[in-house]
Amino acid sequence: MNYFSVTSILIVISNIGMATLLFLHSKGKKANVIFGIFCLVVSIWGIGGFFYSTAHQVENAYRAWQIANICAIFVPVVFYHFVDVYLGIKNRIFLRFLYAIAFSLLFINFFYKKIFIGELSIFFNQFYYIDWIKSKNPLYLIFYISFYWVLLCYTFFLTINRFKTTNGAQRNQLKYIILGMLVGFLGGHSCFPPVFGWKIYPYLNILIAIYPLIFGYAIVKYRLMDITLVLTRTSIFIAVYSLVLGIPFALAFGWQQKLMLMFGQNWWIVPFISLAVLATVGPFIYIYLQRKAEDRLLKEQRAYQAALRQASLRMGQIKDLARLFELIIDVVTRAAKIEHVAIYLYDPVKRQYLRRASSKKDSAVIPEVSSAEELFTYFSKNQEPVVYDEIKQRSQDDQGQELMSIESLMRELNAAAVVPSFIENRLVAFFALGGQVGGKAF
Repeated sequence: MNYFSVTSILIVISNIGMATLLFLHSKGKKANVIFGIFCLVVSIWGIGGFFYSTAHQVENAYRAWQIANICAIFVPVVFYHFVDVYLGIKNRIFLRFLYAIAFSLLFINFFYKKIFIGELSIFFNQFYYIDWIKSKNPLYLIFYISFYWVLLCYTFFLTINRFKTTNGAQRNQLKYIILGMLVGFLGGHSCFPPVFGWKIYPYLNILIAIYPLIFGYAIVKYRLMDITLVLTRTSIFIAVYSLVLGIPFALAFGWQQKLMLMFGQNWWIVPFISLAVLATVGPFIYIYLQRKAEDRLLKEQRAYQAALRQASLRMGQIKDLARLFELIIDVVTRAAKIEHVAIYLYDPVKRQYLRRASSKKDSAVIPEVSSAEELFTYFSKNQEPVVYDEIKQRSQDDQGQELMSIESLMRELNAAAVVPSFIENRLVAFFALGGQVGGKAF
């Protein structure tokens, strides 16, 4: 066992787990299914990587590389397929061309391995690796440049271009997809420098176990966290668990001779105890560092939440409804930096929700509402705020009449979010909120 074989196991676990999650939550969504297939393909790299990094005979290593190359060949193609479906490009001719090339390379990989793989050599005194310098086979070089630079860069360009021109929920999801692409790009490409003569150990192979988690979160979730939090949490996690796993491995493989001189046949107890201790304290260190980082990142949000809580204490003392509305609007617009706020109160005579107060007097900006039956039904079932970006995405995926009606109503209200106000189980009012200043997500 070595670092590469351990990270290969993590790749298998991470990707098969994410594929299972995506298949269970696909709900007929083609993008989820394709990305689930993508994760299964990536897991093949982990399987092949484990076997070639632990093989003692060159023929066994060749067979393992043939398995690993299933992933190497198909990952750029399946990933482009995912982006094509997710962005709604539907370039079927190009997709068929890519798959035809991929299957042709796969055939050569299994039946003419010397033409595709070339020669294997012992690298880093640990395992057999493709040695392109020894064989200089042109097919592998053409494959690498075409698939891992031209195709992946083109896919990245399509994603960035859409990110620039879109907004709302898809823009937030694209943040995660772009982050995942960068992490995956680093992880995947870190395995190629040794092939072409750069004797750099592929330590970043571990990133191939991480980036599907980022993608999967973006696809499955509607209520997305801020991308800065994800980056921070991921960085802290990697740093902490690199130490948790790295120190025992360094003791086991780097200091083995010294430990044997000191402890004899019981040398393994030292790395084992260090692993046990670090595995115990690791989660506490991670939680502590995460809280400290989030306290700094969420300082502004927590400040306005505190202001809203303090204001709510004063609101309970105000008996005049008009004054109460004015205070609510003033506090929310200033503290939470909302572009505009409107309050709709149920009128039992007219049997509809009427606009009773707003931060803007222009009816074109904050109109009256004709009917809110679907919104009332939704609030009665869920009793939680609704965010326009989330409702829009869900209505596109599910094509439900209720969600589509709520989306239409929120467009009519010019609302980025709607917050209900209940007395017991009766919806007496709701607040239509415009977007946050600076375009931040709720």
